[in-house]
Parts: sequence; structure tokens; C-alpha cells
Amino acid sequence: MYKVADNAAGHVFVNGTTRSLESCTQEDLAVLHQNGDSRVQLVKAVLSQVEPTGVPEKKGK
Repeated sequence: MYKVADNAAGHVFVNGTTRSLESCTQEDLAVLHQNGDSRVQLVKAVLSQVEPTGVPEKKGK
């Protein structure tokens, strides 16, 4: 998950469109972060907020 730094402002050109930094989607923020934009920060997901994706356990016969 990405977020805009608290003191960041301005406009960006990403994926062929100019928009305000605050209106960027997670995909836009990922591109900016990968391109080294210091206004975008990577935030680690908290495991308790992530849905489990495990496969149900099979019971033996």
C-alpha cells in the first residue's frame, strides 16, 4: 500500500495523465514510487487487516 507524504503537494504526470497528487490511485502511486518520487511512501500492510487466502484444510476419511 502506498500513501502520499504528509507535506507533499502538487501535480504529477503518470500513465499519460496529469492529476493532483492527492487524487492518484494506488496504481499511480506505485508507478511514482518505483520511479523514485520521494513524495510517495510505501506503507507495510498489517497482517490483521489482510483477508486470509488459505485453502481449506482437507479432512481425512
